[in-house]
Amino acid sequence: MGTCSSQDSVGNEDAEANSRNAKLKEATTHTTNASRSTNKNESRTSHKKAISESASDQLSDQRSTSQRAGINTPDDTQEKRKKTREQRKKELQERKRRERQQLEEDKERMANTRVFGVPVKTAAERSDSRHKLVPVPVSVCMAWIAQHGLDETGLFRVPGSFDSVKEYKRRFDLGEYNLKIPVDECVENVASIVVRYLMDLEPEGGLQGRDASKKVAWLREAKQFTEPKTVAAAKKLLLELEPACAEVLRQIVAVLNKASQPQHAANNQMSAKKFSLCTFPNYMDFVEMLIVNYDEVFPLEYHGEHGGKYEGICVPPMG
Repeated sequence: MGTCSSQDSVGNEDAEANSRNAKLKEATTHTTNASRSTNKNESRTSHKKAISESASDQLSDQRSTSQRAGINTPDDTQEKRKKTREQRKKELQERKRRERQQLEEDKERMANTRVFGVPVKTAAERSDSRHKLVPVPVSVCMAWIAQHGLDETGLFRVPGSFDSVKEYKRRFDLGEYNLKIPVDECVENVASIVVRYLMDLEPEGGLQGRDASKKVAWLREAKQFTEPKTVAAAKKLLLELEPACAEVLRQIVAVLNKASQPQHAANNQMSAKKFSLCTFPNYMDFVEMLIVNYDEVFPLEYHGEHGGKYEGICVPPMG
């Protein structure tokens, strides 16, 4: 009995010792694994840091090399673009300032020479030294087109350079009435000068003048001018305009009549209808009729119209 008790006691001690050893081993294994994991994480962090430092060093070296070689880095390019934008902005502001100053100076100089945006009669008296009947921008440009531009594709349909037209307008308005348009000038620029002249007339009442009641009546009749109307009716309507206005219309129509002939229309791809739309859209049917029947409508001779004020004046002028 005593022996069995002693043996049981020894067995329990052995079991406890084994349990302690197992727990100690498990704790040691866990500590080792944790240490390994920590070491691995530290190794990874160290490796990443090394890579980052290496990349930073390489980028710094590249920048230094690029600067020595005169090559722009992305940061340099962005900075350069910013400076370029700022420079362009300053240049634009300076250009606008000079333009405003030029306009103020020109305004004074043009007081008695302007031919755009003034009544047709006024422009004709200022610039047409011979007949006082047609403003120079119209006569010069239409004569140039008749000589150099009848075969130009899209004549009067294709717009010209805004800056070029603006400069020609300025020169005419400053009194350069003897201005010679170069032979090699773009046809669309010359045609656009005429279109600009007509557009600038609108605040002055167009070709019909400032008399609102007469203008409305004339426009109404012109807009309703369809095929059944006769050449005599067209003449009557034209004679209601002042001679200078009728001559402006005639000079434009005369060239458009030539340009719409088959030998030129095949090249410029225009027609009487298209020409009338591009030049006088407010009464295109009437102008189309004048283009087609030009030789029958003109010349005109004023008699009792306008109270006999223009008695004996012919459009086109004689001599």
